[in-house]
Order: sequence, then C-alpha cells, then structure tokens
Amino acid sequence: MALADSALSLAAEHLVAQLNAAFPEVRTVADNPHATAKMPDGANPMPLLNLFFYRIAPSPTHVSQTSEEPIFLRLFALLTPFPVKDAASENAHLKILGEVIRHFHENPVSAVLGTPLADGTKYRLRAILQAPSMEELNHIWTTQGSDVPYQMSAAYEFSLVPIDPAVLAPPAGQVLTTLLEVRNNTEKKPTPQDFDLEITAFPGFDADAPRPAPYAGSPHLPIVLARTADGPAGTMDVAANAPSLALALAGAPGRHAQLRVAALDANGAELLADVSNHPLATHLIDHPDAHIDRPFAVPPGTEKLVVAVRASDAQGARLQPERVGNTLTLSVAP
Repeated sequence: MALADSALSLAAEHLVAQLNAAFPEVRTVADNPHATAKMPDGANPMPLLNLFFYRIAPSPTHVSQTSEEPIFLRLFALLTPFPVKDAASENAHLKILGEVIRHFHENPVSAVLGTPLADGTKYRLRAILQAPSMEELNHIWTTQGSDVPYQMSAAYEFSLVPIDPAVLAPPAGQVLTTLLEVRNNTEKKPTPQDFDLEITAFPGFDADAPRPAPYAGSPHLPIVLARTADGPAGTMDVAANAPSLALALAGAPGRHAQLRVAALDANGAELLADVSNHPLATHLIDHPDAHIDRPFAVPPGTEKLVVAVRASDAQGARLQPERVGNTLTLSVAP
C-alpha cells in the first residue's frame, strides 16, 4: 500500500522540481550524500546536486494552540554538488554551488503551495541561507560514513512548512467590532479598568477599491466631543449660566443617537439628568454638520457635567445590545 503524501514530502518534491527546472544540465536528487556519492558514473552521465534534509524544527513564532490547528515547521537541508569526474570537472562543484546560491538569492520565495488535504493550508516556502559552524557541518557529514570525503556544501533553511491536522478547527468569524471602555481610577490600590471604544471594520474592505460608506451594514457607535474654538475636544469649561452645550456629534449618517447629560455635585451625586434624541448627519466629528447646541440648564451646585452617547432608533429607544459610544466629562466654571 502506497503511503499518502505529506506536506513535508510535497515540499521536498517541489524543491527538487524547482532546482531541476532552473538547472536542466544538473540532476537534483533528494537523498543522503553517501547514497548519491556511490551512484555509478555510467548511470548518471550528468552532474548531481544532492538535497539532504537533516533537521526539522518547529517555528518559534507560529505556534499552534490546539491539536486542530496546523503546526509550522522549519526544514534544514545541505545542498552538495557531485560533478562528473572528467577533465572538465575542475572547480565544477563551486560552479554548481554558486549557481544554486544565486538562484535562491534571486528567488527566495516559492510559488503558492498547498498541504495534501482538500481544503489544505496555502503557503510559500522561503529559502534562507545558513552559516553553520564547521563543527556542526562535520557532525552532519560524519554520519554519512568515513568513506565519503567531505564536499563543499551550502546549508539552507526552507520554511515554513505547515502540517495540517486531519480535522481543522473552523476559522474564526470576521471581527466587526472591538469594544474598549475606559474609566478613571482614583484609588491607590489596583482595580480592574473598564474600556469603552468601538473600532468598526469594513467587511470585504479592499485598499485598492473605493472605500465603502462608514459603518455600512455593521453595528455603529456614535461619538460626542465638546465643540471649542480650536475644534472638537475632549474637555471644555462650561459657564454656569450657559443655556446650552456646544457639542459635536458624529456617527453613521441617517441613524440616531441618544444623549444623556447629567449634572454632578462636588461629591459625585447626580443633581439632574436629561435625555434627548438626535439624528446623525455625518461620520466626521470635525464637520459642520456634526455641530449641535444641546439645551441644558446647569443647576446650582454643579461641579461637572457628564455627557454619555448611545446608539438609538428614530424614536429614541436605545439599540440592543446597549453600548455607550463614549462619555464626555465637562467642568463647570463658577
């Protein structure tokens, strides 16, 4: 019964085919140097290039987390030329090695390959020239037997070769939203920090294609900032007698946002809270269409105002799951 192909065997076959195509006058074989050196000259009237795979190592960076994920391997090999022994073979081994090194220097990355499974992982092999010590080279070479004289060789790493498991873990779904919430921590002891920030991806985004409308078809979170003479800002002093708050409100055009404004005293107690619903005209926070003047009468004793924005429908009901777009804290000037 014939053995099934593996990703390692397919990688080796690809390298042999690549070198045979690049150097038709030299026959590349994947074997150990001893076996290649003992081939009878009459059976091989052309120079030989031996590809000897001597070590496999795992990738230090592409580490599989479960048995249902591919494992990525580094494949190490010695490339040793065996020229035809005739009058024209002077320095032939260096000629062959020089051409091989030039080839991999000009073509360090292979064509797209695939692992044997029908839905196998697609990958490319990268050829990386190595510089092993003479001690390591001697150790590798002496395993071939004392009757095989050392031949000048080039050492290469070919990586990464993925080994797919028989059952692959299903791929993770596309990330559309990442939520981070940040809250101020004034306590001396460490406490968990909450985050609140949404980054929305564009499904099917192509850098070379026209950029799709922001938030199209995805969950959206509006954002609110204070409107100052220098542009949108995260802080602002509000006059105690100001009839309204100068804000900039942005989000997915055509959708709505709910603004909740709360007045807090010096102890953090809530003196007054007011909720309003607003249509969103632009996703650009510095656009004039984002400007709103939010009526709010600051009650006496207010030290700061907290403005929270949430996505809502046209009737003002908060969208589910309920998420805070961002929270803005404004100081109240005496």
